Amino acid sequence: MAPPGGTGGWCGGPARGGLAGRCSVPLLIANSRADRLFRSDERRFLAAARAAGAPASLVHIGGSHLAALSHPETFTRVLRAGHERLTGMGADR
Repeated sequence: MAPPGGTGGWCGGPARGGLAGRCSVPLLIANSRADRLFRSDERRFLAAARAAGAPASLVHIGGSHLAALSHPETFTRVLRAGHERLTGMGADR
């Protein structure tokens, strides 16, 4: 959920990138190509997380803002692959 006033608090603010600028864990942004709410800030969020030293990656998938619901298989596959890539850990199966 975005902070009041839009997504700017995630990316902006005085703390070198807002929330993203304080990120210290591996980060995967799985965003829909058609997401009108977050596409405008996704690259700024990614850059702020990387500047903070977090391993971060951006992946685009099909669907709308609710891609996890409209394309659950694709979304799950992207999250699993991103987890493996960013952490070096395989899936526990």
